[in-house]
Amino acid sequence: MSTRAMYTFIEPNHTDSKRGYHVYKHHDGYPSGAVQWIKAALDHAWPLPRFEADDFAAAFVAANKWSRADEYDALVLLEELGSRSIFKGEKVDPQDIVRAKEELDRARKYQRPGGGVRLMPSGSVYAVAPADIEFRYEIALGVKATLWIKAYSTNFWDTRTKANEKLIFEGSLEAFEAWAKENA
Repeated sequence: MSTRAMYTFIEPNHTDSKRGYHVYKHHDGYPSGAVQWIKAALDHAWPLPRFEADDFAAAFVAANKWSRADEYDALVLLEELGSRSIFKGEKVDPQDIVRAKEELDRARKYQRPGGGVRLMPSGSVYAVAPADIEFRYEIALGVKATLWIKAYSTNFWDTRTKANEKLIFEGSLEAFEAWAKENA
């Protein structure tokens, strides 16, 4: 089953999720998956400490939509590592090969045209979130140029209100990653 989640990227100096950009992700929205998806966006967004919510939302979508090009890139990297090792006699770090294989597996697992990750309308997350999300995340710029994450477990089936969600984590991305590993 898919673990659906909403990610809201909040403008600096605002605490209201209405002042953010919502992205829905259809799968792997549990906390350890969320860490992976948020970290992937870092390579596509402005370098911190610059944080613009709309830019980060777009980076999140770009980083987490897979295509045939991603599979091709992973295959090219594997081929390059292999030829450097076999034909050129270069020493290749085995971890590089492991990472390239993981990228290929990820690209093949998530290659879907469209869908999977999508921008949602602006406004209250309670008005725009699908009823079947299990987690909701708010991402903002924190102190010392770090990302600040609030993670909620949700139940929007009955009514879409704060009463049907529970704050399960609040802190830096690094702390969130450690917490997610402990609670996996």
